[in-house]
Amino acid sequence: MRRPRRERGAVAVEFALCIPALCIIIFGGLYLARAVHARARLVDAVGVATRAATIRAATEGTVDETRLRQVINARMADVPACAIPITIEPRTVNDPLPRLEVKATCRVTGGGVPFLSTLSIASVSATAAMPLDLPPVPN
Repeated sequence: MRRPRRERGAVAVEFALCIPALCIIIFGGLYLARAVHARARLVDAVGVATRAATIRAATEGTVDETRLRQVINARMADVPACAIPITIEPRTVNDPLPRLEVKATCRVTGGGVPFLSTLSIASVSATAAMPLDLPPVPN
């Protein structure tokens, strides 16, 4: 059965109109997967570094922020979706018990698709806290 002459190419035109939407859905899904993976790895890195810093603080008496930053950056070095350096904010809180709180934020890269980083998730962050068992300070 032949189609009338005015309907020729209608499928090609409809397909051409759908291509941009399909590309945005596919690349957006890939970008979201990269951001979720980066956040999961960041949560792990911050948790491990915070635990290591509190264990070291129990023996040395102080929190070594330089070592804390090194551990987090080393664990995140093989995550291509996360731009290095990572913003790390450690702080010691004393209400009511002393604890170390670490917040880290990494900027998510676009993965070769520049417009997605402006339309989507720009950064991911993770927070971890561990109680500090510091020796008592003499008065």
